[in-house]
Amino acid sequence: MAEFRNIHTRIWKDTWFSELASDEKLLFIYLFSNERASVCGMYELPLKYIVFETGLPQERVTQILDKFTTANKAHYQNGIVWVVNLRRYNDSGDNAKIRVRIEKDLEIIPDCVLKRMYYHAFKMPYPDQKIGYPKNERDTETETDTETETETETESDTETETEKKTETDPDTQKPAAVAVSGDWYIRVFSRVTGMMAFPGNETEKIIPALDGLYAQHNRNENALVEYLKPYWARWL
Repeated sequence: MAEFRNIHTRIWKDTWFSELASDEKLLFIYLFSNERASVCGMYELPLKYIVFETGLPQERVTQILDKFTTANKAHYQNGIVWVVNLRRYNDSGDNAKIRVRIEKDLEIIPDCVLKRMYYHAFKMPYPDQKIGYPKNERDTETETDTETETETETESDTETETEKKTETDPDTQKPAAVAVSGDWYIRVFSRVTGMMAFPGNETEKIIPALDGLYAQHNRNENALVEYLKPYWARWL
């Protein structure tokens, strides 16, 4: 935990920052200068700490954080904050040492949508490179299908058929065995909207939806996609 934070003077010439209200400027500077802030810009920060240390009402803090999310300057979700361009305003020193520090900082962040957004944004391979489903979902279905095919085909034919199915049908892939290239949330998003990237300032709506609803639908991607499709038109 660093005792000092170096704030670059260019922040006062930043057009977006200069147009913020006084309490918004306070909160933005707080996000990358408080004692929990990390070099990578992503760290755990309970909402109650923000309220206590800034002296701002919780409702106002939430409003400001939403504004930062809309502007894609900072994202806050489930006690984790990501200041997108933290290093632009925070002089952190030697690049080689920074890379090592960033990797260590990210290791302590639990798996979440914001963390995957970070890796995707900076084109970094996600640590596990794979995303899986609970044993009682896709794994069970795949094992059952494989057993049935084995009864009627040779082992070689079954392996060939399985490989073809995996390559051509992403909806029936077994996520636990598939490396993540564009990240899970991007894949779900593209299936819902037919688009391959987040549109404009809709991130603050898409991310919470995917993160919360995924759990509500028993971590079943197909169920989540079908649920989200009718709502997409309303979000836009």
